Formats: sequence, structure tokens, C-alpha cells
Amino acid sequence: MKNKANPNLTIGGFLPTLYQPNTKHSQEVMTELKASFGSQVFEVCIEKTVKFPDSVVVTEEEYNQPPYARSILRFDSQSKYAEAYRKLARKVMQ
Repeated sequence: MKNKANPNLTIGGFLPTLYQPNTKHSQEVMTELKASFGSQVFEVCIEKTVKFPDSVVVTEEEYNQPPYARSILRFDSQSKYAEAYRKLARKVMQ
């Protein structure tokens, strides 16, 4: 992508997603990620939750229009998952 589209393109950071803090696997992956990429790993983690799949499909009855996708920020704006994306946005905008 960098060579063809934008030679000045750089990676802003790595965003851990589907993170499950209570599992050994997630903890090991996070440790390896930080060991390999250090400060390039965002401090914000997007945890795995059923809220994400639930947020994607909205029924026609809910909005009197054809089904469409919506973000977690609209689906459950007060959740810790929405807050994680707000934190990420603030970090990227700095």
C-alpha cells in the first residue's frame, strides 16, 4: 500500500482488538505485542463483547427504515466499549 498509494504512509500504532483480559492467551499476545512493538501499541484495548455484533444489525421496526449498521457509539454510547473507541480517537487526534 505504501509503495503504490502513498509513499509517506506510516503506521500510527497497533490497536489490540477482541482482547479478553481474563484469558491467558490474550495476556500472552499482549505481552508479545508490547515486547515487539513497544510504544507503537495503543494503551487502549478493544475488548471482545457481544455488543459489537448486536450493534451491527438494526431491525426495520426500530427505525422505520431498511436495516442498516450502526457503530457501538450509537448502539451503546455509555458502555466501556464505546469509551475505548473515544479514548482511541482522542489519542489519534493528539
